[in-house]
Amino acid sequence: MSDKIIASIGTFDGVHRGHRFLLDQLRQLARDNGDATVMAVTFDRHPLALIAPERQPARLTPNDLKQRLLLEAGVDRVEIFEFDRQVKEMTAGEFMALLRDRYGVTRVLTGYDNSFGSDRPHGIEQYRHIAPDGVTVDVGLPLIINDIPVSSTRIRRALSEGNLADANLMLGRPYRVSGTVTHGQHLGHRLGFPTANLQIPPHTQVPKNGVYAATATVDSKSYPAMVNIGLRPTVEPSTGLSAPTPTIEAHIIDFAGDIYGASLSLDFIARLRDEQRFPSLDALTAQLNADRRATLHCIENWNLGLGISGKL
Repeated sequence: MSDKIIASIGTFDGVHRGHRFLLDQLRQLARDNGDATVMAVTFDRHPLALIAPERQPARLTPNDLKQRLLLEAGVDRVEIFEFDRQVKEMTAGEFMALLRDRYGVTRVLTGYDNSFGSDRPHGIEQYRHIAPDGVTVDVGLPLIINDIPVSSTRIRRALSEGNLADANLMLGRPYRVSGTVTHGQHLGHRLGFPTANLQIPPHTQVPKNGVYAATATVDSKSYPAMVNIGLRPTVEPSTGLSAPTPTIEAHIIDFAGDIYGASLSLDFIARLRDEQRFPSLDALTAQLNADRRATLHCIENWNLGLGISGKL
């Protein structure tokens, strides 16, 4: 590998198929430039979290997962910048000069719709015009599905609308949510379906309320799980009123043990149905048994390679 370093700059939220398509192009540039080192440059939070917090989008991937996915996508190194006021005030030219001086970056590949720098240059020609000496700027091609580029925005919208199949198709993998297991009211246990209540970090994108088939990862081991996202209209609280805020509850099938306080990840495989109110706890229990069967069927198909599909 040569001492040349080429980089791509972006938020890379989700590290979706469009991002990986861009990184494929970056790796090709590296090969064309004497097997240069490939670097992904990203930020610890979305720039809007500092610039306009009220407009910051919900997050698809926490930093640790984002870094791992970028490395799995074939980059040699990942640099995550703290997006603080100093970085916020840098122009695009100043930021590229920093990458050149600190890391030896000689070439930058930017996404077709990506922009960086406080001066917000528009278009590849402007970036090329302001690039510092010794840095070449190129623009990557987008990944197009049904005449529309894959983007983090489209994935967030699909998740919020309950289009999990479309979101997973664009991601190229099941959507993952991670957090810490907290105590609930233990009502599921009394129904024969004990649940782990998942507390997730703020500003995490949550799929639309409903019931999902998922895989739950605990201590590096995966289990089938049926997940309810919503207001628990049948059982919360005893008056029959809905809970004030949505909850994420996972019944981890064939799992036994105390995981309160443990880290838990949920990979959403399929959306089974909307959340609904049942006339009795017996009716709810019957539906939960049906959801369990549907979950196991979805996971079996997933394991057989019949997983990610969508209508895009």
